[in-house]
Amino acid sequence: MMRLQILFKGWSLPILKTGYMIYVFDVTASHTDGRSVTFRLQNLRAGWVGWQDTTPPTIESDSARYERTVGDDANINIRFYDDAGSSAIPRNTAGNYNYTTAEGKVITVRKQNSPAVTGVSGYNTTGATLDDSKVLIPGTNYSLSDSTKDEQANGRTNKGNAIIGGKVTEAGIYTVSVYAKDYDKLSSNTTWNQSGQEAHASLTVVVKPKVEVQNVETYSTTVPVKISKGATSAKVTMPDGTVTNLKAVKGKWLVDSGSTNTAVTENQELGAVDSNTVFNIPCHIRSNRKSWCG
Repeated sequence: MMRLQILFKGWSLPILKTGYMIYVFDVTASHTDGRSVTFRLQNLRAGWVGWQDTTPPTIESDSARYERTVGDDANINIRFYDDAGSSAIPRNTAGNYNYTTAEGKVITVRKQNSPAVTGVSGYNTTGATLDDSKVLIPGTNYSLSDSTKDEQANGRTNKGNAIIGGKVTEAGIYTVSVYAKDYDKLSSNTTWNQSGQEAHASLTVVVKPKVEVQNVETYSTTVPVKISKGATSAKVTMPDGTVTNLKAVKGKWLVDSGSTNTAVTENQELGAVDSNTVFNIPCHIRSNRKSWCG
């Protein structure tokens, strides 16, 4: 009776980018009398079918313009859409996706999504909230949320939403970039990384200054005013319809040309440019027992 001892030794050569692996084995068969023979099995390949996503995400808010006043809620919704991408909400999700073959047949595939990369003003995230030092709009933040069933049903998003929230605190015109990427890699330093498809968009937020006129006492000769940060000019209309135009010059509020309030003169200094400071605009008292400026 003959007995054989067979020894397998080998290695695999991964060719991950092209979707297969090559296996090589040296097989040694040994007889009990000491004789042996070795032969090689090579070019044994194990592979898989892969696909490449060639469609970048769509950012619905591209080139949108929003107007707010200092103190308002920012409340800007940014919607992402991609037929074959990951989900922008900050956790793993799954969904059904339809693919059309070259023959026109529609195939529905169940796909597990990992969190996609999105971002604003050059700062990216897969779920962590970004504060205003990264959003670059004072007082705001950037966070992710689920899309609603209605949004999904209407085809407006399958990737969730981003929200620029918080309260705007400084007047100005802010144009910021918005970013979205198919997959969940913040960098491309891995061997198998399907993260080449990305989209860029922009949105503009116009934040108007806020002028607050404080309580005016009867027979007062001044009107107390507070103007929000970021304003460079203001127009204050008095109770009788006269106007005081203001301009910010070297950190001071000065009376600007075109004012019809005769209690002030052009270039008269009224107060410091500081959103926390109340300054007074002079006015005249009229004999009708009300405080009027004119």
